[in-house]
Formats: sequence, C-alpha cells, structure tokens
Amino acid sequence: MQTEVKIYQVAHEYMRALFPKSSFCYGMGTQITDIRGWWRDGMYKHVASMDVDDSIVSTGCLHDVFEESNLRGERIRRHRAMHSVSVGDILEFKGVAWVVAPDGFDKVA
Repeated sequence: MQTEVKIYQVAHEYMRALFPKSSFCYGMGTQITDIRGWWRDGMYKHVASMDVDDSIVSTGCLHDVFEESNLRGERIRRHRAMHSVSVGDILEFKGVAWVVAPDGFDKVA
C-alpha cells in the first residue's frame, strides 16, 4: 500500500531570522530543541510529497524519499520551491515528523 510522505523545509523568509543558526547545521550545533521550536512555530513549510510503499519500516521509507530527492526526483510532487532533501529538513510519515540527521533520522514529534 502506498502512503504519502510530506517534505517540509524552513521557509526562505525565516532563514535570515534564524542566522547564524540554520536547519542545515542540525547535529553540528543546531540541536533537536531548535528544530522542535521551529517546527512548532510554523517556520517549516510543506514543499513537496512523495508516495512510498508503507510495508517498509518508516526509516526505510524516509531513506527512499531522501534518495529520490537527491538522485532523480521524478516521484516527488513539488508544491513550492524547494532544494533537494537535506540535513535539517523534516519528513512526515503517518503523522510522525522526522528530521534528517547527519546519519539517519531523528524523531521530532
């Protein structure tokens, strides 16, 4: 069965307000508490979606979205301007938000 994964990125209008912190620095100074606050405060915007095979464990589905965004992008449905999925972006799968970490994914909410 296919399930939608929503891709969220910090909106461009918030980037300057966050400087010198950045979602791209998650795990290298920007901590999960920053990410949770930015998520809660609505700084992340839904930029794209992708359907995944939900028979795979959640982190496997998230990895598929990461790879698709960075390699081909054909299965990504863009709703707004976006960059390829990167560290600090949030992927929402089955109502659970995960931040892309330097090595894998960390649960946000």
